[in-house]
Amino acid sequence: MSHSGKNWMSEINPRLKITRINIPGSHNSAAKYIPLSFFARCQSLTILEQLEAGIRYLDIRLRLNQEGFNLAHGFLNCKNKKSPFSGELQIESVLGQCYAFLERNPTETVMFCIKDEGGNTGNEFYNRLYNEYISQNPEKWYIKNTIPTLGEVRGRLILLRRFVVDENKYSDMNCGLNLILWPEQGHGQDKPECFDMPLLSENGFAGSVRLQDCFTIPPKRKWEKIAKPFIDNGIDDSSLNLNLLSTAYLSMPKINSMLINGYFKKYQFEKSKKYGAIIFDFASNELAEAVYLTNESMDETKI
Repeated sequence: MSHSGKNWMSEINPRLKITRINIPGSHNSAAKYIPLSFFARCQSLTILEQLEAGIRYLDIRLRLNQEGFNLAHGFLNCKNKKSPFSGELQIESVLGQCYAFLERNPTETVMFCIKDEGGNTGNEFYNRLYNEYISQNPEKWYIKNTIPTLGEVRGRLILLRRFVVDENKYSDMNCGLNLILWPEQGHGQDKPECFDMPLLSENGFAGSVRLQDCFTIPPKRKWEKIAKPFIDNGIDDSSLNLNLLSTAYLSMPKINSMLINGYFKKYQFEKSKKYGAIIFDFASNELAEAVYLTNESMDETKI
């Protein structure tokens, strides 16, 4: 397996479904420059820097207003630069970084998980997202509500949606993987098996998702009782596995991440075991590499 974060997927068998690939991700991916940074900053790398480090799952929080889509974290808007006078980070910038990366690295794909951070825009949210961005670059998106193989999505963004759509207008063919049942886990439970949810489709069921997103747990407890057992158990190849190591306990994401990411770095992975997507606050080259190097190379993969 290549040590290059830019194109590590080039060595993965294209016939593998993405559920069978171990994927490093970032939580609140755009929250590098943001007001009240001690409480709200979740990343130290830009979107492009994360992709070049090997991150292949992005957590994109959008707020729709009259001007368009801003990147957001809660009630705060993300910024382009550190300066408090910097303009707000717009979706055009994020998509531009993703498109440019995929143009240069066509063997890669990016899981692009979108949440409506405004929470009250209803059908207008996807109507504008689809009409103004996705339909303008259809070759750059995978928007079916089915689990693809890597070969189907190389060079493309895979839409995962945490927002409603107009079901009279959109179907399983054009509104992405349906994650609208994503629960508000908060304190959650200490048993990772509690977080199974169905991937709904027009026919009722399109697959299963194993989700761990307990975001108010003290870092030591979250690692020992929740995140580590989730990793230990591995995954069913057919399930979409999302394991978020982030926690906002006491509203200190940076300090929490230093602890929980430190625990993670000591973890002994098994080569070729299936872990799914492992998603970090303050993602880095080192963290990403620890995940993607667990994958089998193309020559070794047995389908």
